[in-house]
Amino acid sequence: MNNGLIPILQIVRPCAGGMRRHVQILLTGLDRNRFRLSIAARAREWETFCHQEEIELFRLPAFDVAAAWQLRRYLRHYNGILHVHGARAALWAHTAPSRLPVIYTAHGAAGRQPLERFLVWRADTVIAVSATQSHAWGKGTVLIPNGIPWWDFILPESERLARRAALLTKLPANNHPFIIGAAARLVPGKGLETLLHACHKTQNDLPGLGIVIAGSGSQWDFLRDLANRLGLANRVVLLGHCQDMPGFFAALDLFVHPSQHEGLPLVLLEAMAAAVPVVASDIPGCRDALGEQGGVLVPPADSAQLAKTIIALARDPERRRTTAVAGRCRVKTHFSATLMVKRVTELYEQVWEK
Repeated sequence: MNNGLIPILQIVRPCAGGMRRHVQILLTGLDRNRFRLSIAARAREWETFCHQEEIELFRLPAFDVAAAWQLRRYLRHYNGILHVHGARAALWAHTAPSRLPVIYTAHGAAGRQPLERFLVWRADTVIAVSATQSHAWGKGTVLIPNGIPWWDFILPESERLARRAALLTKLPANNHPFIIGAAARLVPGKGLETLLHACHKTQNDLPGLGIVIAGSGSQWDFLRDLANRLGLANRVVLLGHCQDMPGFFAALDLFVHPSQHEGLPLVLLEAMAAAVPVVASDIPGCRDALGEQGGVLVPPADSAQLAKTIIALARDPERRRTTAVAGRCRVKTHFSATLMVKRVTELYEQVWEK
């Protein structure tokens, strides 16, 4: 029984980081008086969230073939919209009856996965999360930029100072007046080794530099060992998964995002919302996020240029301040969760009426 509500099933591939956060923001913001919400995903990634938000969870098994088969059986009796996230989820959704409308959100960097285009032929609508993606996917794509609850990242000054003091205690040496932060999955392609090499190049110019990296992943040991080899052991701390991202950003003087490929990185938007000046790789997704004045762009994988930029910003507090103000203003204007949810709601209603 739909009770007049539009059924929406989010089909989500195994994920962490930005994609999972995007789906959580969307589901939290959608109106329960207009939609009946559910998720098809692997239980261990979504059980806690679904329990807290009272969202139905259809548990998918670990193996793709089994997931596709179980989803096919479930969808035989389903009547609603399928909203698919990720190429593997699109593969599972190929088993859906043709009567069901399919919306696909392209989260990754445009053009990186040719197979993705083949897998989403079944989709009635493709959502692009950035202008670059929209151009790459072409005609018929709906542009709905990622959005965040920017208000969650505005903390009182007293709280910001307390979070900074707490973060300083985690650094091996408590003499770091200038703190750089990064937050990402610790996996190849995120460019965190570039950040460490850049910080190594700044040691003579910025003796008080401290580096904190939030996230977990397969490169944990590699990054720890690299920091030691570069003589950064007393400057770098790997925090692991961080539950309190507003507090993390509040403790920083500068946020660096050296990734080599992105769709539209939520973590950049969050740093901007927290009024932290940001430096990011000059790649399409980051350009879409920062615009003309929301931050500073540097060539990807260029540790020398990144080091020069860090030094210049560390020595120019007024430039950091104006960049931070512009970044927050850009997020509030263009990347609000409220605006994203409104546009997705309109799309759901248009698709359902067809």
